[in-house]
Amino acid sequence: MSYQPFLIAPFGSGLDLDDEPWIAPQDAFSVINDAHIHNGFIEKREGYRKYGDLVQSNGSDWDISNISGDTVTVTDASGLMQGDEIVMRNVSSTTDINNTIYTIASVASPNIVLTGLSDPGYSSDGEVYLIPRNRVMGIYHYIDSSNVKELLCFDTKRAYIFNTGTDQFDPLDTSDIFSGSDTNYIWAENWASTSSSTASTLFRLYFTNGKSNGGGSTDGMHYYDPASSTTTTTQFNPDINGSVEIRGCKLIFAFKQRMLLLNTFEDANQYPQRARWCQINNPTATDGWDDNVAGKGGYVDAPTGDHIISAQFMNDMLIVYFTNSIWTLRPVPNPALPFRWDKINDFRACGGKMATTGYDRAVIASGIRGITATDGVRTERIDNRIELFVKERIEANEFDKTFLKRSYANKRTWMLYTPSGDDDTDDDDNAALIFDEDSGAFSVYNIGMNVLGYGGAALDLKLSDFPDDEEEAAISELPLNLDDAGDIQINDYVTDENEEIFLGGDRNGTIYILEEGDNDAGASIGFELESSAWNPFKEQGTLCQFGYIDLFIETNDQTKLTVKFYKDNEPTQYKTTTVNCLPDINEVAEVSNITKKSPATAGITVVAHDHGLTDGDNRYIYGVDGMESINGGPYEISLVDANTFDISVDSTDFDAYVNGGVITELESYSRKVWKRVYAGGTGYQHKINITSSGVGKPVKIYAFMPWFRKKGRRMI
Repeated sequence: MSYQPFLIAPFGSGLDLDDEPWIAPQDAFSVINDAHIHNGFIEKREGYRKYGDLVQSNGSDWDISNISGDTVTVTDASGLMQGDEIVMRNVSSTTDINNTIYTIASVASPNIVLTGLSDPGYSSDGEVYLIPRNRVMGIYHYIDSSNVKELLCFDTKRAYIFNTGTDQFDPLDTSDIFSGSDTNYIWAENWASTSSSTASTLFRLYFTNGKSNGGGSTDGMHYYDPASSTTTTTQFNPDINGSVEIRGCKLIFAFKQRMLLLNTFEDANQYPQRARWCQINNPTATDGWDDNVAGKGGYVDAPTGDHIISAQFMNDMLIVYFTNSIWTLRPVPNPALPFRWDKINDFRACGGKMATTGYDRAVIASGIRGITATDGVRTERIDNRIELFVKERIEANEFDKTFLKRSYANKRTWMLYTPSGDDDTDDDDNAALIFDEDSGAFSVYNIGMNVLGYGGAALDLKLSDFPDDEEEAAISELPLNLDDAGDIQINDYVTDENEEIFLGGDRNGTIYILEEGDNDAGASIGFELESSAWNPFKEQGTLCQFGYIDLFIETNDQTKLTVKFYKDNEPTQYKTTTVNCLPDINEVAEVSNITKKSPATAGITVVAHDHGLTDGDNRYIYGVDGMESINGGPYEISLVDANTFDISVDSTDFDAYVNGGVITELESYSRKVWKRVYAGGTGYQHKINITSSGVGKPVKIYAFMPWFRKKGRRMI
């Protein structure tokens, strides 16, 4: 009997941990790491690059007055110590040292000695900034009265703003405004009001770390407003009725022209079931929170003993998650009591302050009982294929560090979590569960982020911003007014300058741009798939032989796939094959070694057994690891012998050869191709494992085509 093909495409099931491999969908995977399902194909995840470090200032104390050798003299070195990392900024004449990270070798105020610094020929100016390496706890946009956005980031101690002129983060505080732990994430909300002639002061970003300030200067609620706090963030303690102040809250929302606080601290008391609000349009009014006057402030407590954990908007209501129940907070037409609590159920759905994210028709939450969607009426599990993931893969003691955020551009939801068994001290052990919103497929990223957010857009475009005629369009570089633009939609037009970018903050005070590039800040990205178990004849109770598999992939000059074949329940593969992702460009020989000639400018020597080349041939080289710079061509061949040839190329900056490489007659190009990999095993079930790693080595797989034939006896 000849081999028969069985097409597996498109992909849509994703990670499946609940079904036994032999009954799981054919397009499901028991392992899908550092990859995701997208539009029916499997794709290795994108990487990330560094956006900036959060740095602290000590005011004028750390102004530089001199640099000599490895010693920097400041006004006062208090607050700096041996082992600290610092950067210098705004140093005149010696700009090569600006923004370079140095480690402090010793401190003897006003002098600090830096490891790796040599006499830079100092002229004048400059300041020292400390990189505190505190974990990032929040990433938010402040939106001003002109609709201009500023990016604010927070760590466990202070607030920072992104300077678009220098592309750096600047400190907003010269002393701590928080004393939070690693679970006191920042919750922030923009407040906008046009209720007075001084409305600019009412455009603020209010934020809280979820702790009471206890009457002190740290924790509680703060706000950022460049009109009144250009260098610091200001504490916000609204007075309720002349005798009690609000000292903090867990969550802040702008809801029906009122500022709404959930789970409040009022003087020395905490009210974990409370929703408290201000008067319409004015949270800064002297009596704006007074709950003794109808139409001013007020509150309503949910009739439960549960505590508020998290909340998200869905349409015109808040879905509020308590420790053991879910409620809605809805607006009602009563100025004296404008909000009403309604209970949805007694389901323990949310395990952390940041473990929710909103959709148009539901709010998604992650808790110890699974991942759920709540639409205001009912709550349902959406993790049917991975129901045990939350229980078995997430460290139960670290569940309050779960963080959900949607990547709108790619229609994916991220859930950062601490893997089971991790004590949360190793940054490299962080992970993210990825949910593809189109297919509903799950996958896992091995990625070390602590928070997620958005940045990068300086201004949101409005309909009135688009030009009315071609001349204006040419000047503004915007399309014509969308009223006359046919199929063009506002969301379809995004310039690089104004595009929002998806950001991540790690546990060491660094902000990264996510979903960009093919490496993690220069590091390799891994990729692994393990299929479900295949036997197209299992319903007939027959063993089968796995002849080969065709992979429909997108070509890449550098990418290689390692394919392992398993049969039955055997833990060890019976065959391993490595296949490149090149198109059909006439491969003539495999490279076994490349060495630099001496001097390096004289070129390189390539060993490729039985290459069949002649002197003067022009050929291409692809798939070399280590000495990646040689990949490409064409190169003119200088024949040495049947197994060796030279290439005249300056290899001074080339890295050492590691392995791999093929010689081709034609230049590589981008396209989709079928790649065949031979198997051969016979058994009652078969599965494959595919891995790939490296920088600049993307993977896209559009289909599997395994070929089987009946073989041997029946399974039973």
